[in-house]
Amino acid sequence: MMTIGWNKARERTGIILGNEKLNQIARKGESFRPVRGERGDQAADCFVREDADGFKTAVFKYSISDEKEMKIPLVELGLAPDKSYLAEDLWTGETIHAEGDSLVLRMFPAQSRMLRIY
Repeated sequence: MMTIGWNKARERTGIILGNEKLNQIARKGESFRPVRGERGDQAADCFVREDADGFKTAVFKYSISDEKEMKIPLVELGLAPDKSYLAEDLWTGETIHAEGDSLVLRMFPAQSRMLRIY
């Protein structure tokens, strides 16, 4: 039984460390800035940085008990709200269309997303 656990962990590690798009972001060594300022006693859940190939946005769902729809206004990311944008989820390859002046994400418990918005 222990072998199954180690095999799953090894497989997961290979997926994470083998994602070249994510590795390029890490290799660049630049910081992200929090999208929203003070939130009282809550940790920031959305961070952004501008790169040559688009805006990189890291989104975190900290709760392990519920799903949540996150609506992130484009202007908070530093984007023009009157333009059309696509977001590529760098974990899954999913393409997400910005809806109106916001990016709307369905977040599952304890999920994180790394997006390239262009």
